[in-house]
Amino acid sequence: MEKINATELETLRVCFPQMGVKGDVDEFIKVKVEYDKLKINSNGQVTVLDLSYDQLTGEIPKELGNLNALGDLDLSNNHLTGEIPKELGSLNALVYLDLYSNQLTGKIPKELGNLSALEKLDLSRNQLTGQIPKELGNLNALTVLILYNNQLTGEIPKELGNLSALTWLELNNNQLTGQIPKELGNLSALEELWLHNNKLTGEIPKELGNLNALKELYLYYNQLTGEIPKELGNLNALKELYLSENQLTGEIPKELGNLNALRKLDLNNNHDLKVDLSALSSFHFEVDVSGINTIKTKPLKSPLDYFMIAQYVILGYADLITDIIVIVTLINTDRVGLATINIFFIVLGMFLGYWNTKERTLWDLFLNVTQLSILVDGFQTLKEGKQTDGLVKSKKMDAIVRSMPSVILQLFSVLIDLEKYPAGTYAYNTFIASIALGILGASVTLSGLHYKAGNRLLSWQFGVINLYYFSEILMRCILVAIAFVSVQEYAFIAVGIDVFLRVLVVTKSGIEDIVRKIKNIDISMTCLYLGSDNALNYLEAWNLGSLLTFLESLIFIIVMLTLDTDILHTLRTRQTAQHLCYVMLCSFFAKTGLYYYIENEMESPKDDNVGTETQNEMHPV
Repeated sequence: MEKINATELETLRVCFPQMGVKGDVDEFIKVKVEYDKLKINSNGQVTVLDLSYDQLTGEIPKELGNLNALGDLDLSNNHLTGEIPKELGSLNALVYLDLYSNQLTGKIPKELGNLSALEKLDLSRNQLTGQIPKELGNLNALTVLILYNNQLTGEIPKELGNLSALTWLELNNNQLTGQIPKELGNLSALEELWLHNNKLTGEIPKELGNLNALKELYLYYNQLTGEIPKELGNLNALKELYLSENQLTGEIPKELGNLNALRKLDLNNNHDLKVDLSALSSFHFEVDVSGINTIKTKPLKSPLDYFMIAQYVILGYADLITDIIVIVTLINTDRVGLATINIFFIVLGMFLGYWNTKERTLWDLFLNVTQLSILVDGFQTLKEGKQTDGLVKSKKMDAIVRSMPSVILQLFSVLIDLEKYPAGTYAYNTFIASIALGILGASVTLSGLHYKAGNRLLSWQFGVINLYYFSEILMRCILVAIAFVSVQEYAFIAVGIDVFLRVLVVTKSGIEDIVRKIKNIDISMTCLYLGSDNALNYLEAWNLGSLLTFLESLIFIIVMLTLDTDILHTLRTRQTAQHLCYVMLCSFFAKTGLYYYIENEMESPKDDNVGTETQNEMHPV
């Protein structure tokens, strides 16, 4: 105690009680000195004051500003409240200021910009508000600036670009707005730039490509627009690049393939990005564009291609007419509930068709409500000599939202009235043929849009992928049909749980933040994921979807084989229940084996890769 300068000792005796230190203050000081938490120089002045994890309460005393020789002030991981005193800005010798994880409020004092010797400033995990003071740009010695998890607003000061020694800049999890200052490209020593979970707008500055030492660039969960700058391909030290949950457009720059140190490129939920397959396949790192509506457009090269487009338009209207006939038939046979469900899926198809348009104008609404969108997209495709985005999106949505529900309804109708349709009769064979053709049509459509299918319908790769989708759709259709046959309307509970869990996967959310992300849910992608576990095109989503499908199948197989109802008794007596079980199990094993073969072993058709373009295509490497 005798070594501490009397003036500074008195300052400590004043400050500590204000921060919740109780009892003998001198004894508290003595303990801190013994454990090197409080250090003094030869003049008896305090140089280090470490009170982290001391359960401190109250406010930070302004008298701490009188400790002129203080070089290290650590008050982190306490329960301090109130504002940061501006008097701390007079600590000219301060090198390290850590106020991490308290309950501090108010603005960051601009006087902190006077700390010319400061090397580390950590104010994260508090409740600070207001703007980041531009005066912090005066801290020429600063190497670490950490302000994340506060409630800071306003723009990022361009003056931060003057911090030439800065290696870490973490401003994430605030409410910052405006554009990313191009001046940040001057921070040649910067290794970590974390700006995610803000409200930043505008384009990504190409000047960020000058950050040669940068290892981590996190810009996800903002409102950034424009194209990804090709200059980011100059970041040779970069290991992680996260740009997901923005509004980026254009193509993924092929220059990113030069990033030899890169491990992960996350672009998911940038709905208007385009991907060149030949460039993407050259990337040696993992690319994540999950949650983006996968679209693959193909050029029309032969008369057969043009014929197939015309056939698609004709079959689209034929399918619509068939649906109308089925609805009328169901109503006439007192199956109003089934007719209503069929109408619902037709209306859902119209809504999603409108939702998938870029502008969502009244004209788009008119085309989808009147079903003229099929004709318009088909005509535009024939005119351009290339499948339009609208046509391909319509194909995918028809396969999942129209064809699969139609198959399920027909299968359900057969199973609940099995006595009316003895095996081998014309009615029975008609239903079975219709169901098989419906599944085949959906599987062929989805197969043609797979990134490894190529541009030819007769390639063996297309055949393998078609077997995968046929197995998967068959299993999903049987699962939903036997669920409603077994427990009737209670099956909606299982459907609701399935939808909820798949929404979590689509949005990459936990249960705790799904409400926050609900407005950003991609309805189209969620519907596609309900029909196909491979809709999101990345392994984790497929694994989770397949596990969910398998567990649901197992549950309803047990219910179908054990529950005592007249319908299920008939299914078991006629061995139909057993046959359905065999088909579902075989389908599951087939789809699992084929998936891993397609993703890990099968190569794309070599003559189709060059020049093939996909929009929002997921291709994990």
